[in-house]
Amino acid sequence: YTYSPSSQIKTVNGANVTGVNFSSTVLGTAVNLASYYNVYGIATLGSVPRSGGFDNDSYAFNSSLLGPSLTYQNLVFPLAGANGLDALYAKTVSLPAGQYGKLFLLGGGVNGNQTNQSIVVTYTDGSTSTFTQNFSDWAYPQSYTGETTVATTPSRIGPNGQTATPAVNVYGYTFTLNTGKTVASVRLPNNRNVVFLGIGAGSPTPT
Repeated sequence: YTYSPSSQIKTVNGANVTGVNFSSTVLGTAVNLASYYNVYGIATLGSVPRSGGFDNDSYAFNSSLLGPSLTYQNLVFPLAGANGLDALYAKTVSLPAGQYGKLFLLGGGVNGNQTNQSIVVTYTDGSTSTFTQNFSDWAYPQSYTGETTVATTPSRIGPNGQTATPAVNVYGYTFTLNTGKTVASVRLPNNRNVVFLGIGAGSPTPT
């Protein structure tokens, strides 16, 4: 079964049928980031990454290797088209109103590992949750606590528009939100070297 990433799913009722099992999953939504993008992070072969690309050194993800979407925690995160604004950093992003249990981020560090970075979630009652996370460089995964490799591409697009090594990665991060509170926004690290391709919110459901 599938659902629109722009829709919020409240409940799923499983059939009481012998032999039919429903595994634990996460229900939620991927955030539409179109109005927040400020990085040209994905490029096509033959196109020079614009305005510094994903890493601000004119390298970008190869769109043909990355694909049109990424899946993390059972949520599908659509990616923006290549050669345009398609990634973001240092933004405060409005979240779809809801009492979610988890916040999901897709991205990573560039120009070295970016440690002790702050992510701040604000709730509609004005309270906040602050998380501290280490982000691996996109080319050199460190397997930090709370970090999962979601996608790896064997090459990237370089400053000449051609493929370049090494392989690069997109990492996933999950943060536990305050229960019983409605989310309002998330403030990303104020650091050009921590860049994101996707943001989502969801809640785990029992097996």
